Amino acid sequence: MDTMIELPAMRRSAELAPNTADADSRTVEVVWSAGARVRRATFFGEPYDEELSLDPAHVRLDRLNAGAPFLKVHELDTLDAVIGSVVPGSARIENGRGIALVRISERADVEPIWRDIQAGHIRAVSIGYQVHRFEVSKPEAARELWRAVDWTPFEVSAVAVGADPADPPAVSVFDVFWVILLEASVNFRN
Repeated sequence: MDTMIELPAMRRSAELAPNTADADSRTVEVVWSAGARVRRATFFGEPYDEELSLDPAHVRLDRLNAGAPFLKVHELDTLDAVIGSVVPGSARIENGRGIALVRISERADVEPIWRDIQAGHIRAVSIGYQVHRFEVSKPEAARELWRAVDWTPFEVSAVAVGADPADPPAVSVFDVFWVILLEASVNFRN
């Protein structure tokens, strides 16, 4: 049975690779997804796990490869939040990870962020993404799994704290907010 629901933008944490920073080109490699499961929660219903498939056939890289924005903490409402962009054509899936090269802006107000990235103080990134289709399964004696099998990353953000795949999945207030919207409108298959 198919149910069609409009999905809101979602967010997921990953990491910068400061050792790849190139001062001359002002670029740094980001791992924008490792495909780790993230616990999501709803106000109504049980928590579930979300997994982003990194099968290249499941990820629409067009927006990243067109030079998607590199933002300051998912700020979508101001141009000052754009602190760089994905180098066109650099986004790819490699060894089960989503990777891209980000070029940092030369604006004076971004310089302190660039220095902190180079020094390794800012290491976490998060992606904004839209899921077009989930496959939903309920393994016996386990929590429901929503696996995104058609999805589009559309921005990468520098953030203060990222998710640690070694830790148990955490639920944030933002997860609850997005899932409320999600419940209102997902194309998923049971």
